[in-house]
Amino acid sequence: MNRILVLLLSLLSFTALATDSLYRVAVPAQGVPLLDAQHQALAQVITRMSGLQDPLSNPTLSAAVQAGQADVIQEYSYQEGAAGREMAVLFKPEAVKQLLAQAKLPIWESPRPKVLFWLVSEDRLVPDEDKAGWSDRFALQGQRWAIPVRFPLMDLDDIELAKPELVTQGLLAPLLKASQRYEADALVLGRLYQKDDAWWLDWTLHTSANKGTALGSGRAKGEPDAVVAQVMQGLLAYFVDTYGQGGSAPASDEQTALTPGSGSQIQLVVDGLKQLSDLLAARSALDATQALQGLNVVSMAGDSVIFSATLATDDGKLRNALRLDHRFTPVTDANQPFHFQWQGQ
Repeated sequence: MNRILVLLLSLLSFTALATDSLYRVAVPAQGVPLLDAQHQALAQVITRMSGLQDPLSNPTLSAAVQAGQADVIQEYSYQEGAAGREMAVLFKPEAVKQLLAQAKLPIWESPRPKVLFWLVSEDRLVPDEDKAGWSDRFALQGQRWAIPVRFPLMDLDDIELAKPELVTQGLLAPLLKASQRYEADALVLGRLYQKDDAWWLDWTLHTSANKGTALGSGRAKGEPDAVVAQVMQGLLAYFVDTYGQGGSAPASDEQTALTPGSGSQIQLVVDGLKQLSDLLAARSALDATQALQGLNVVSMAGDSVIFSATLATDDGKLRNALRLDHRFTPVTDANQPFHFQWQGQ
């Protein structure tokens, strides 16, 4: 097929997702009862709009689902999808937003940044038409969460500018130039590899403007579908935090005291650092957030380490960066707002 035609068709599909209804979803319906399919559809649109991964864990949302969904569904129909029968559901935007507001969740309608993936696997850049299926998996998850994604064509124009080593070394200038033709708002640079019978993806999110400012980083591990889901969930969380509106209940004095700003001295507790390599990796990841200054180890007890540091910005940037890095899992701790469990390399 003519390469120019391929590029035009790809760009058309790239922008179509951004303008599609945010409140229309399709869920599997083969052998699924009507109400169960509608529950799945509502959960999907809530996650898409708020970033909440388990909507039914929220009491307000759970009660609304149990009470029925006639007031939030505008229309639904059945169709044949790639994996069989599906239910397509269009929700009422204002009803969904009202439901999210009642649950004190953020609402992210726009902008929906277009994300271009530069991923290296087996010393090559993963192309748009990837035989291993990575680009298709990311496209499917992009449709699910209404985040427009695509991969480079890797035609002669891309090959001239983009090399695998540029991605692995984080050299952005040539990649930013190569990305201009795709009109992307953000870039994901990453390295895919297999280790210990699992797939791993180390990735960083950058702006596509100026010098490609780093916005966050993460690591995903598991089967291919799980790896893709983890990365897309991390992007969803970042975009909701960045662009979402509302969702915050009025802060109490106690909550205000636990949200320090730039220049504040804080302590971070990280459990699960069982060996020196874990400690070094965790410290390196904390430094990479660029949200901390003067990071030091205060104490070590068993596999738990307490770090001290000065915030270089407000704590939101730090929390966003660690949320994107799946090696850090938040630990509920009323006495320590920066408490994490290290998940290993």
